[in-house]
Amino acid sequence: MIDIGGMPILWHILKMYSTHGINDLIICCGYKSYIIKEYFANYFLHMSDVTFDIASNSMEVIEGAQRNGFQAS
Repeated sequence: MIDIGGMPILWHILKMYSTHGINDLIICCGYKSYIIKEYFANYFLHMSDVTFDIASNSMEVIEGAQRNGFQAS
């Protein structure tokens, strides 16, 4: 999950496979697999600009995750 150009190395590898039509991959995780799972489970949040209002316990997404070639669905 080391960043290169603001994105994790794993993201770059997955994007390269995706450009060649391979979109279904299995990632065998071991030690610290939680970091990988958390990143991709919350990908939309990681790639979005958000505003948190602690007083009203709310979150507003300002810009969605359409950067860098992937879209959250």
